[in-house]
Parts: sequence; C-alpha cells; structure tokens
Amino acid sequence: MKRYNLFLLSIIFNLSTPVLSHEFWVSPISYDISIDKKIEAHLRVGQNFRGSTYFYNTGDFRIFQLLLNNKNTPVLGNLGDSPPLSMQISQEGLAIIIYETRNNQVKYSEWQKFKDFVIHKDLSYVLDQHIKRGIPRTNFIELYTRYAKSLVAVGHGNGEDREVGLKTEIIALRNPYTSSMEYMPLLLLLDGKPKPFAQIEVFEKSFENIVTTKMYKTDSFGKVSVPIKQNHEYLIDSVTMVPENAKDFQKDPVWRSLWASLTFKVLKTSTK
Repeated sequence: MKRYNLFLLSIIFNLSTPVLSHEFWVSPISYDISIDKKIEAHLRVGQNFRGSTYFYNTGDFRIFQLLLNNKNTPVLGNLGDSPPLSMQISQEGLAIIIYETRNNQVKYSEWQKFKDFVIHKDLSYVLDQHIKRGIPRTNFIELYTRYAKSLVAVGHGNGEDREVGLKTEIIALRNPYTSSMEYMPLLLLLDGKPKPFAQIEVFEKSFENIVTTKMYKTDSFGKVSVPIKQNHEYLIDSVTMVPENAKDFQKDPVWRSLWASLTFKVLKTSTK
C-alpha cells in the first residue's frame, strides 16, 4: 500500500474532486482473488469507465465497509493510503464492498449545464419543477451523495448480493462469478423500495479496454436485465433527484442528487 505525503495530498485531492456529471465507482484491482490474499480497490470518479482515484480519507465517506459471509467489517486505513481498500481476507465467498460519500455540493452558474445533466440522466421532469418552484436558473446549489457497491469473488465466490441499507442501491440478483448467464438481472432500490421506470446506465469495458455505454429502464418492479459478456467489466449507474427544502434559493441547496453504482466482472468462465 502506498501512502502519499501531505504535499501530494493536496494535488491528488484537486485531481480527484468529483465533477457532478461524472460517475463514481469502486474499482477493485482484481475481481477474483484467492483466499488469504488481500482484496484491494480504488475509488474512482470520471466518465466512460475511466477516472482519477481517491486516497483514503475519513472526511470523504460516511460508510466504507466490506460485507462477507454476513460479517460487516469497517475498512480502516490512514490518510493518504492508496489504494484506499487493502484488506487481508481469510474466508471464501462473495465480498460486497460498500461505500457512501458524505454530502458534497455544486453551484450552477449556467442553466444549460444543469439542463444537459438532468436530460442525460432521464430526469427532465426536474426542469419543470425547478421553474414551478420559482428557483432562479443560475447560481443555485445542488447537493450530491454517492452510494457505491462492488462485487468480488474470494476463493469459490459463493454468495449473493443483497440490500445493504443505502439510501439508493443497485442489487445484482444473480452471482456473476458462480452463475453462467447471458443477462444479469438487477434491482434498483430507493429508500429500501423498488424504483420503477428509472434509467439505468450500463458501462461495459472489454478485455481490450474498449468501453461502450447503453441505457435501460427498470420495469414496474424496479427490475431490469442487461446483457453481459465473458471477460468484460461492468459499471451500472443510476441517478435520482429529490428536492431540498430551501429557504433561500441562492444560499441553500435546492436539489439533491443520489447516485447509485455497482461494479462487477464476468470472468472467462462464469461458473467456478
């Protein structure tokens, strides 16, 4: 594990500060590890499955945990550790890495940037609500929070993804490391309930590092099935926008975006 000195921390922080229209995800160094090996993962923010990394900083997150065989272990580290997750594993199973950021905010000085963002995320209704609420088109504030999960096979990799109690989260309904399949069924939750008719953005990275992106929508039960390929890595992303109770439209946040992400990889052989 590498630890940055304080001089480098400020540089890395500037490179890693999230841009609101960018995705945030947990990026394991390996999705398939042997027992008694370390599970290691970066935290990334960027676009098209490419992005800069975060270092370990307790000021950045509310939750950083590893769930394995019903045991939830906090991820501990020192300021500047990179990768921020480097934990020795002594049990086999499906490991679920869980990360929730603290609230961050962005101030929009241009209406078009906000408009482009919500349209891309299939949240166009927000524009009408924005106008009806009487919020100005410039110099307004949005809070944003990221809720990220990642699946890693340890040894045999047996186990299931599950609801872990995040405000919003994506659940893989089958184990990508022990099931042979052409489609991955997913469930999108908001406040512990299925979120119907919501956009799901799927980033697929081939073994040649070619990234393709496709959009899907959940059904009335909050579920969707997406095609998957062997030896491809996947980032699943969905964004929800909720209004904030602002007293002053120029000083208080008027919107809050909730970002859910899930990463996993389909191995060369889908069944261990």
